[in-house]
Amino acid sequence: MLSELDPDIEVLIIHALNKAVLASGPVKLYHGKNDQDGLFAEKKGRYLKAANYGFGVTPCLWTEERRSSMNLTLQVRLASGGLERLIESTNADSRASLIKSSSELYRRALLERWVALSIAKNWESDFPKISEYCSHQIAEIQNLIPASFFKTKQPEGNDNQEANRGIADFKRRMAHELVIAWKFAPNPEARTSIANALRNSGIKQIGAPKEKLVMDGGLHRCEGSAFPGDRVEIVECGWLVHDGVGEFLLEKAIVKLI
Repeated sequence: MLSELDPDIEVLIIHALNKAVLASGPVKLYHGKNDQDGLFAEKKGRYLKAANYGFGVTPCLWTEERRSSMNLTLQVRLASGGLERLIESTNADSRASLIKSSSELYRRALLERWVALSIAKNWESDFPKISEYCSHQIAEIQNLIPASFFKTKQPEGNDNQEANRGIADFKRRMAHELVIAWKFAPNPEARTSIANALRNSGIKQIGAPKEKLVMDGGLHRCEGSAFPGDRVEIVECGWLVHDGVGEFLLEKAIVKLI
């Protein structure tokens, strides 16, 4: 536990976790000679102890990225244990802000851990914040993607291709945020409202609860062992978005064998 560590090491670990959660990819474990983009300043003393602690605990705080033979720099990503430790070390008033400010790489996992910890640890005060966070996501996406946005006339030639790619990336990102809000809605009424917002934003629903169909591994995730062609029933719908370039899967539908 952090409380059993040297206070200086605790500070270094929390600082590293906060820095890592902002990253959109793997990050260096240590600073280089002429940069400041690592999680720890050097490979000795308390910095080394803090880094080793991150790997040595169960669950671990970060995991090592696979390195090519030409790359000797150790890079890491946050593990689920690191995300949980970061939430637990953040005071209640700041947890929603932590998740909102994190990179897209970690935001969903942070929200998932936040919800689980709220239930497990009886953080009743966090439930209104979770609801507010989801509502904020809905409002932000609806404001950013007006109905006319994707109907505007696009430039021609190469400029048109670049514009289409930009719009596709934007729509995928916003659709992903809205699906996060739907998945962790605090009550059935909120989930229904978010589902309506998803459909109104042009996001396609994959199946409907209790619908019976044939297993498709590309669109469905089975709670048990299922194979293509098996008959299954939708437990929870999934979502995909047509972003102007192609289809992009946001969330597989959860199914069960029948």
